Amino acid sequence: MKALLLNGSPRKGNIHTALESLKKGFSNIDGLSVSQIDATKVKVSCCIACEQCGKTKGCVFKDDTNKILDEIIDADILVFATPVYWWGISAQLKVIIDKFYCRQESLKASGKQVGLIITGQHPAGARPEMGAMPQRQTKDQRRAPAQQRPEQAVQQRCGHSTPPM
Repeated sequence: MKALLLNGSPRKGNIHTALESLKKGFSNIDGLSVSQIDATKVKVSCCIACEQCGKTKGCVFKDDTNKILDEIIDADILVFATPVYWWGISAQLKVIIDKFYCRQESLKASGKQVGLIITGQHPAGARPEMGAMPQRQTKDQRRAPAQQRPEQAVQQRCGHSTPPM
């Protein structure tokens, strides 16, 4: 049995640590061989939807796509590992996943076990309800004098210390 780990992280951070732990756990399974593809270390061109792969049974670009897809099809277990960048998977992993198109029939019929490892964090000071997006100012905050805090401006205008819900 074969397990293939697709590492979409360009850094040696949390994804690297999680994959190392997974490999350690997989080492306890007899007969399981584990390999890893680092998306940042392979050459995979972007899919241009040329549809030539339907005629040739593989990507026509002379890059690592067909080799990677052969490994993916041969694997029994496929693990995608990626940090969250701008609410999505890393660009490096996305390029590889886009190339699944040229072998979609083989992949659909393969019956693989699939796993996901996804890491992310809020930037320092981000409010969870806002995600990582900057908070928009209210009219009161925009009109508040620079030396006043927004709560003070609301209290002055509305007569109470917290904005009504």
